[in-house]
Parts: sequence; C-alpha cells; structure tokens
Amino acid sequence: MAPSHQQYGSRRLSSTDLQSSVHSGYVPRLRSTENTIFLNSRDQRQLLSVLSLILLLAFLLRLYVAVSFPNINHPDEVFQYIEQAHRLVFKYGFIPWEYRDAIRSWLVPGFLAGLLKVFAILGVSQPSIYLFLVAATLSALSLSVVLVGFL
Repeated sequence: MAPSHQQYGSRRLSSTDLQSSVHSGYVPRLRSTENTIFLNSRDQRQLLSVLSLILLLAFLLRLYVAVSFPNINHPDEVFQYIEQAHRLVFKYGFIPWEYRDAIRSWLVPGFLAGLLKVFAILGVSQPSIYLFLVAATLSALSLSVVLVGFL
C-alpha cells in the first residue's frame, strides 16, 4: 500500500514525514484539503498587502467619521467614559452616583484613562488633541475584529 500524502502549503507530506516530525517534536499545522485553497508565499504577501490597504482605508474612513461628525446621541457616553477617565488622570472632576455606588464598570473608563495617561506623559495636554487620539485608538481597535477574522 502506498503511503498516504497530505498537502501542506506548497509541499506534499507523506505519512512517514508526519510520523518522523511528530516524534521529533515538530507538528506541522495540517488543514483539510477539501474546500481549502493553498497559497504560495508570493500570493500570501499579495493577499496581506490587499488586507493592509483595506484596513488602512477602513481606519481612515472610521477616523474621518468619528472626528467630522461627533454626533452624541446620549450625553452619558461622554460623561460616563471620557469624563471619568479624565478625572482619573488629571485628578479633578465630578464623581457620578453610578461610580460612587459601584453600579457601573470601570473597564471602559479605566482603559481610556490609561490612554490619557500615556498621552499626558508624552506631553499631550490639549483636549482637542487627546480626544482625536482617543478616537484614532478606538477606530484602530474596531478593526481588530476584521484582522482576527481574516487571520
């Protein structure tokens, strides 16, 4: 009986290759050949460049919308997040009852406070600049779902 072969990237692996690689501690990542497209390294680079271009354009579009149309549907989104992050970093501001009584989570304001602290350490003290940088960071983070889904 001929050894079975399985496609791995642009190289075919036999069952003997697989057994020896398993015993040596190296286990190649094998995918089913059914409904799978195997790309060579040149095609992979091209695909990653297209993905990078798409992500860059999506980032610029999201940032443009975030900065050009600061549509606040709920005033709480500024007061409950940015204001509380600002209060944590710059040591002044009002503590709303939701935070005083521990009803709201500190996760989002804490993350934003970390960003504002980094910006303050870098010397950024103008609200218009650090709000732009917060918008840029959140725009970039929103694209992480697309990147992870692609990879």
